[in-house]
Amino acid sequence: MRHTSTSSTRSLTAIAVGLAALACGDATGVDPEDLVGTWSAFTAVATNPADPAETADLVAMGVSITFIIEATGRIETIFEFQDIVDRDVGMLTVTDDEFTLVIEGRPVTGTMSRQDDTLMMHIITGVEWDFGDDGLDEPATLLLEMQRSR
Repeated sequence: MRHTSTSSTRSLTAIAVGLAALACGDATGVDPEDLVGTWSAFTAVATNPADPAETADLVAMGVSITFIIEATGRIETIFEFQDIVDRDVGMLTVTDDEFTLVIEGRPVTGTMSRQDDTLMMHIITGVEWDFGDDGLDEPATLLLEMQRSR
């Protein structure tokens, strides 16, 4: 499947930033300093909630998602797909294992967990993907798993 929509590119960037939500508070039991560094996605699977059998493996498609998390809670995301490189900065709130991220005025929500140097996030709202490869973005959920690289 090929996907080049700019709005979906921004949606996916917002998704990536969402995983970094753990850096912005310790309500999840994670101290922000535990997350400082650069994180790279090794799993990124979008699912159509209207038809859960319809999925898109973004990593297999060549998508690269990187987060740079600072001790201040500032989060930079880098989303790369084909010749598209999109960088954004966002802020978020965390309550227990739930997060809300707002980047460019768009909210992204979901749940997350961390074990050692692996972050996992299930993004429930605020994501879109062109499942039909017809230029029309549809609501999606996204599962992200990331590894700290430094």
